[in-house]
Amino acid sequence: MPFAVFCRFCGKQFKTGVSLRKHYELKHHEDRLFETTNIFVDEFGNRCDEPKATALGNNAELQEYLKWLSALVERINMSLVPDHPGKWCHIDCFQVPERYFRHILHRLESPRLDSVRDVSHRRQPIFKRTARRLSYKIFEEQTFKRILEEQDSLLFKSHALFSNQDEVPDISNMEAEEALEFAKARAKKPVPRPTSRSSMEISTGEGRSTREVELIWWPSLYSRSLYGKLTLRFYVKKTSI
Repeated sequence: MPFAVFCRFCGKQFKTGVSLRKHYELKHHEDRLFETTNIFVDEFGNRCDEPKATALGNNAELQEYLKWLSALVERINMSLVPDHPGKWCHIDCFQVPERYFRHILHRLESPRLDSVRDVSHRRQPIFKRTARRLSYKIFEEQTFKRILEEQDSLLFKSHALFSNQDEVPDISNMEAEEALEFAKARAKKPVPRPTSRSSMEISTGEGRSTREVELIWWPSLYSRSLYGKLTLRFYVKKTSI
């Protein structure tokens, strides 16, 4: 079943919020969306039900969520290792409690829904002929950090330097005093020279080359539980030095 969002001025329909935003900018000369949310409707005019942004209710739930989040941060950080070429990365999280995803939306301050599709799901953890796919897109690194830095067990890394397979300190990430101390220590004991840099690119991109972080939520994969599947999609650039 196709879903679309409509321009409030001319009534033209679009499949994604990004397309609607570009339409506003190019056709109506507006640099911002007027709607606080993108309202998607199906071919019969029925509005898509989307999860509401809601903070976790008690401390016990929050602590369990933060443990889950620290594991997710570790998986994201490991996408920087130089073993594989730069590419779009996908991290799948199976059986995610719906309340966790609602909390993520709360941390993102109720982001706009970018697209809605009913599609087949032909891979693990479950095979389904039709399942709903909700997409949210993030174009700023600080916004993405707002989710990941709620936990303090692991530091989220958007970029890193490597000497062959080993990570080496990046002086550009250090405070002035820390960088000075590192330079003094390096003068006494040489540090391996970096051979490559890995960086997560988060921006609006240029032209058709997008560089967003996409959160893909599958709310209806499991029919008898309040769980869903969450996929993070982002681009990692890797360059030799």
